[in-house]
Amino acid sequence: AYNGYLYVIGGYDGTSSLNSIEYTTINSNGSLGGSWTINSTSFTNARYGLGAVVYNGTMYVLGGYDNTSYYNDVQYASINTATGAVGTWAYGTSFTNARYGLGAVVYNGNLYVVGGVNGSTYYNDVQYIPTSNIGGTWAVTTSFNTPRSLFGVAAYNGYLYITGGNSS
Repeated sequence: AYNGYLYVIGGYDGTSSLNSIEYTTINSNGSLGGSWTINSTSFTNARYGLGAVVYNGTMYVLGGYDNTSYYNDVQYASINTATGAVGTWAYGTSFTNARYGLGAVVYNGNLYVVGGVNGSTYYNDVQYIPTSNIGGTWAVTTSFNTPRSLFGVAAYNGYLYITGGNSS
């Protein structure tokens, strides 16, 4: 969710991976504004199990899987705050080790990639890059204890939280 809009990004429809983005407005009472709009631009390489975040008017899509390939790319696009539409996609620097089921979060201007799996290897690494230099170099910081995928991740008040997930 961002700026009064709810987004559905990529995914899998039971047959094919998707690279579409759909969005709708969120009313002040929490209900949704009605019909969904299919965004006119899509990120490249349809996929699911991706990480997605919005920060400071920019949507980021990271990693994922398309039933053939695992990805470690970072794509980003600006969001039109008046209409909710997502603009043209560009590439940032890829993080290490392609994967899906990863966590992604932004905190204090840094974009974090956390854990995930590449089909056989579960990761517990934490990598980050400043959103102001998305074409720069990813840094690696302290890994968490149990490698896993498909978990919840949140950042709040100087802490990174990881909950649940799959490790086998």
